[in-house]
Amino acid sequence: AEPDDLEQFVVKVFHPVDIGGGEAAEREALEAFLDGARVQAAVAAQPGAHWAPIRQSGTADGEAYYVTDYFPHSALDLMKVSLDARALHTVIASVIEGLLELRESAGRPHGNLKPSNVLIRSGEDLARTRVVLTDPVPTTELELTTAAASDIRAVGQLIYQLVLHKPPGVLGDRVIQ
Repeated sequence: AEPDDLEQFVVKVFHPVDIGGGEAAEREALEAFLDGARVQAAVAAQPGAHWAPIRQSGTADGEAYYVTDYFPHSALDLMKVSLDARALHTVIASVIEGLLELRESAGRPHGNLKPSNVLIRSGEDLARTRVVLTDPVPTTELELTTAAASDIRAVGQLIYQLVLHKPPGVLGDRVIQ
């Protein structure tokens, strides 16, 4: 591969450190990581999907990994800038489309939706850029009753953060409890 080609991909590596429970627990944790990658790969394979594609996944040297396309930004980066209505619409609509794609294809919620799991292709014209989801909770760790509500709450929190540029629960200088 050419050097420019390598900059188009990123490898996410999971190393089970200090999880306790010995080798069996480590194998279970590695398998859970790979399960999340399989779920993501399946939904990302649909045409027009709002999910980062998984190009390859596996294990090596006691670690699990997956290779996906490189997205230089996440929704965390957007917390520092003012978005116009079109850009905000693109981000939120893409997140909701991704959640619906997962529900329709796998019959399950994301369960791990947060700004760092909303990836953005370009920081230039946000109204026209590709926005995708990544890293759903592994199936074995998914609690259907709470994960769906968690996804809805996460979308509301994301909107709050993108509009007000602060974490949910903060109003002015006071923390709301």
